[in-house]
Amino acid sequence: MKRRFVNTVAAVAAVSLFAAGCADNGSGGGDSVGEGDTIKVGLMYDVTGPAAAGSVGTDTGAKARIDTINAAGGINGRKLELVIGDSASTPAGAQSAAKTLVEQHGVFAVMTWTYTANAAAPYLEQQKVPVIGGSWDSAPQWAHGENFFGTQPANTEASVVTTYGNWFKQAGVTKAASIGLNTASGKTAAEKVAESIRSAGIDVPLVNTSIDQTTADFGPTAIAVKNSGVDGLYVALAPNGIYALAAALKQQNVNVKLAMAGTGYGQDLLDNPSARQGADGMQFVMHYQPKELNTDATKAMVTALEGQGFTGSPGFAVAGGYTDVDLFAHGLRLAGDDVTRENFISKLRDDTSWNGEGLMAGTASFPEFVPAGPGLNYGNCMYVSELRGESFVPVVDTPYCGDNIG
Repeated sequence: MKRRFVNTVAAVAAVSLFAAGCADNGSGGGDSVGEGDTIKVGLMYDVTGPAAAGSVGTDTGAKARIDTINAAGGINGRKLELVIGDSASTPAGAQSAAKTLVEQHGVFAVMTWTYTANAAAPYLEQQKVPVIGGSWDSAPQWAHGENFFGTQPANTEASVVTTYGNWFKQAGVTKAASIGLNTASGKTAAEKVAESIRSAGIDVPLVNTSIDQTTADFGPTAIAVKNSGVDGLYVALAPNGIYALAAALKQQNVNVKLAMAGTGYGQDLLDNPSARQGADGMQFVMHYQPKELNTDATKAMVTALEGQGFTGSPGFAVAGGYTDVDLFAHGLRLAGDDVTRENFISKLRDDTSWNGEGLMAGTASFPEFVPAGPGLNYGNCMYVSELRGESFVPVVDTPYCGDNIG
C-alpha cells in the first residue's frame, strides 16, 4: 500500500563489523531469507564517537529481545542473527555502516538508533531495504519512504501538539525555556515543544538550539536560563548533556516548577550519584512504559534483559534496541512464509496493530503518515517518570496524550 561492544549472545552469535571484517552474503541475507535457518538483521548505532555514551546498551536491548524470540523457536522456524554496525556518531560513519551491513554482511533489514541515521537514509531507501528505528534522526524517509518504519512517529515533520503545553500548564508554569542540541532532531524537538508550550498561553522567552554533542561546560547555558526568569524548562539533549545542565542549574540556584527532558530515564542516571543529585525532581518523557509500572509488558522486558546481565531501569538506548527488534519480528510474522523484502514492506505498511505487546505509549499506524509531537509515541502520547532521590516514580500510569494543532 503506497502512502502519501559488542558482547556475546547466548542463542545466535552477534557479529561486530570490526571483529568480523567482511562477512559473506550467506543464507539469511539479501532480498529473501532463502533456504537458511537464520535471518540476519543489522543494528546501526553509535558504538564510538561523542554520541556513544548515550547509546550504551542499544545492543543489549536488541540481544535480549532476539534471545527471547529465538528461545521460543524463532519466527516461522527461523532464528534471528544480529549484526552490529558502528555509525561512529558521524554522517560518514552512518553511511559506511549501512553499506557494510547491506553489501558485505547481506542483512535482510537494518535497525537504527542514532542521530546520524538520516545520512544513510537515501542509500537504504534506494536499496529498498526494510528499515526499523526510532525515527528521531529527522530523515524525511521516516515520513515518506515506503521501506521505513518507526517505533515512534517521525519527527521529520513533527507537529505542534497540545500534549506538552497542557502538561506545563497543569504544573503551574508561567514562563518557560526550551534547550536543544544543534542537530536536526534536537532543533526540531526544542522548537516544536516551545510552540506547544506557547499554545497553552505560556511565555517562552528562551529557545537555545546551539548546544553541540561535545559541549562540556553548561555554565553559560545555566546562566542564560537563570537570567530569563523562567519557572519551567524543557531539554532536548543527550543524557550526559541533560545531567550536566541540571548540575549547572543547581549551581546557579535555579529552581523551576517543572524541568522536563526528552530522554534521560534509565539505570545510568541512578548509578551516577552526582548526576542523580543534579537531576533530582526532573521529569522524563517516555514513549514506552517505565519499568516501575510493573505491567506484564515491562516484566517481560525486564526478564529478557536480565538474561543479558542487565538489571535496573532500561533507558532510551536499551529500550530502543529492544523495541526495534520487536517491531522487526512483528513484520516478519506478518510476512509469513513469503519473507522477501518486498512482501515484508508491503505487509507491515498495511499494519495498524503494533504496540510492542503493550509496552509502547501508543499503537503504530503505518498506512498513512500522521505528524506527532517530538519524542511522543503514536497518538501524541507519552508516559512520564520523575526522579525522586534514588529512584524513578511514574507520574502517570496510563498514556498522557494530546492533539495536533499545527
